[in-house]
Amino acid sequence: MKNAVVGVVAGMLMLYTPSFGQEKEGKLKLSEIEIQGGIMAVQNIDPSASELFSSYSNQSALVNEFEQEYPNLNNFGGYWVEPNSHMGIKLFFDGKEKKYHQYRFFAGVHYSTLGAGDLYASRIDVVPYDTLTSAQTGGETYVDSITETRFTFDGVYTTVGTDLGAAMDIHLGQRFNFGIGLSYQYRIGIASNLIVDKSVNSRLSNQDNYSSNYDYEYKFERLKSEKFRSNSFHIPLSLDFRLSTKENNWSRLKIRFTANPGLAIMTTPFYSGRVVPLANYSLGLSVGL
Repeated sequence: MKNAVVGVVAGMLMLYTPSFGQEKEGKLKLSEIEIQGGIMAVQNIDPSASELFSSYSNQSALVNEFEQEYPNLNNFGGYWVEPNSHMGIKLFFDGKEKKYHQYRFFAGVHYSTLGAGDLYASRIDVVPYDTLTSAQTGGETYVDSITETRFTFDGVYTTVGTDLGAAMDIHLGQRFNFGIGLSYQYRIGIASNLIVDKSVNSRLSNQDNYSSNYDYEYKFERLKSEKFRSNSFHIPLSLDFRLSTKENNWSRLKIRFTANPGLAIMTTPFYSGRVVPLANYSLGLSVGL
C-alpha cells in the first residue's frame, strides 16, 4: 500500500510540474480538485464452504467446528453482497484543448467499504429421548430431544486505493460537459472482519408440541484479515454541470455525476484472482483552480 500511495503522489507531482512558471501550449496544467462520494456495486459471488474452510480453518475454533458438523456442505443459505460506499478526492490536469473537446488526465485516492454478508447454515436434530406411561390410563407419551444448530457468517472489508486515468471532455454548451475515458484502480484491504457465530437451541418436546427444558448456547468469534486486493479497469462516463457561466466564483464550481463500469481481478479471504464486473456511481463537487 505504501508503494501505491508513493507512486500516486509522485505521479501527481510529475503532472503538476509543468504548470509552474510560464504555461506552454500542450503542457499539462492542474485545473480542478473534486471531492466525490457514492456507491460501488460488485457482482455478488457467494464464497463456497470449501473456500471458507481453506481461508479460516487454521485460525478459528468455530470454523473448525463448522467444518466437522457440515463436512459435505457445498453452498450456504443467505447472501454475500458487496455493494457499499466509497469516497475520494481527484485531481484533474488539462491537456490540449480543441474547439469542442479537451483531453484531461486525473489521479485520485479513495476509501471504500465492501461486503455485508449474512451467510448461514442450519440444521435440526431430533432424537428420541424418553417414553412416559400414564399411571391412570396406561397411555404412552413420546418425548424427543430437539436440537437446532445455526452458524452465521457476517463480514466487511475496508479498503483504500488509487485511481489513474485519462478522459476526453466534450463541450455541450457553456454549462455542460460529457466525458468518456479509461482508468485503472487499485485497492488494498486495511481491515477485514469476519464475524462467526454459533447458536444452539435445545428442548424436550412431545407429540402434542409441548416443549420444556429449554437450553440455549451462543458463541462467536471475530476474525481479522487484510487479504484483499483488487485491480480494476474502467470506462468512466461523466456529466458535469457548471453552476454559473459568468466570470465569478460560482463559475469555478461544477457538480459531476460519474458512472464507472469496469472489470476487476479480485482477491479476498475466500478466493483469489477472480474476474468480476463492477461499477462505481459517484456524485462530486469540483472546484476549478
